[in-house]
Amino acid sequence: NYEDSKNFLNLDGKIFYYEPLGRRWGMQATFGSIHTSGTDDRDAFDIYGARNDFYTSSSNRKFNEEHATVLMQYSNDTSTVQFGIRASARNDITQAENLDRTTVAGKNVWKWDVSPVVTYSHYVDGSNFSLQYSGGASPVSSRMMIPAPDITDPMRILAGNIYLKSGFKNNLMAYYDYINYSAYTFLTAYVQGDLERNGIVYASWFDNNGTRYAVPVNSGKPNISVTAYALLN
Repeated sequence: NYEDSKNFLNLDGKIFYYEPLGRRWGMQATFGSIHTSGTDDRDAFDIYGARNDFYTSSSNRKFNEEHATVLMQYSNDTSTVQFGIRASARNDITQAENLDRTTVAGKNVWKWDVSPVVTYSHYVDGSNFSLQYSGGASPVSSRMMIPAPDITDPMRILAGNIYLKSGFKNNLMAYYDYINYSAYTFLTAYVQGDLERNGIVYASWFDNNGTRYAVPVNSGKPNISVTAYALLN
């Protein structure tokens, strides 16, 4: 039997400044900070209610990111274009406890990333189209870092990995909507694609009895996902 408890805190703040550079041009600078922390405690007990220290563990995770973006903007009566660059530095710290042993990973290790930012939006006669490309960090859940094996399902045993690092996700999204009140017609459609570096996958293997073991690891290859949605009324 397991008793799980957890807490989670997320703080995200931004400040930006926009400077007009003419009738249609402008420049925007943004500075931001993200702090995420989470604690997962797992207490294990045998069938008689006695505490089992081997399967009892906890993990504490802290994620910090500082980022800055500089964008140029052009706009006219129907369209707006923004293009620029985003730079970020992020830090992952994990502390795990199991069998009176404490392990700390990632302290004072910062990772830098630079990515372009491009957005385009167009509006005319009830139709709106937007296209956006950007990049940003994808933090890891503290639950994936609980070090003790999870034997809730004896045929699928999971263990955490305190050395997991946050990934970096490149996102491309296109969105369109159309409204015609006279014909009472509404159309919404979007497609989104993500390419994530250093994303999370599971390393799996089977023993001779067919029991599956799995541990989350950072992937050496990019993770790719595509989502598409459309609604016509």
